[in-house]
Amino acid sequence: MGRCKKMKRKHQNSISSIKSLPTDLVVEIMGLVASSSISNLINMKLACKEFHEASGDNRIFRWVSMESLPTVMWDLSSKTAIFVKRCEENGNPDALYKIGMIQYFSSNNTELGRDLLKKAADSGNLGAIYTLWIIQFSDPSSEMEGMELLNKFKSERIGIEKCRGATKKLLREIWIKNTLRQRRESRWSYELNVFVDMLLGVNLAM
Repeated sequence: MGRCKKMKRKHQNSISSIKSLPTDLVVEIMGLVASSSISNLINMKLACKEFHEASGDNRIFRWVSMESLPTVMWDLSSKTAIFVKRCEENGNPDALYKIGMIQYFSSNNTELGRDLLKKAADSGNLGAIYTLWIIQFSDPSSEMEGMELLNKFKSERIGIEKCRGATKKLLREIWIKNTLRQRRESRWSYELNVFVDMLLGVNLAM
């Protein structure tokens, strides 16, 4: 009985401590939790009223991890699809990357897809940086922009193989309708051709 009272008192003290924190700090803490795992965010949201209220802050939707969520949302009215859309609207790099890949390679909406991939790349998403580099390099008119992204790879010591692997995993989850032209006259043609092979290696829609 005494142990239960002590635990209850400790819980009440923890709640009081949370209530005393500035809202921005609570949001920042939840954002860090959300960036590691969406399941941890859900558990944290259920812990107390303060966390539940803070979980609706748009900044959390920008930071939350998309790793455990499906890439393709077949039911756009589902809670998951609405959640991912809100993440995208708030500049979540992972959401921008995934939706950008779908728009460019699956929906054949290349202009929107490229714009979303650029936003994701500007936010530091490695898969978006890699994919946008390949897209730009495949088009001679934007090759110089591709070289700028290549320099970003070099300056931040980003591993191309790691980015390639993550991109290949995502491409396996979407229906490919749009591919890229291969080029063989440049020293970076090898990486472009590897990317094209990844596109052709998944379900290519006719």
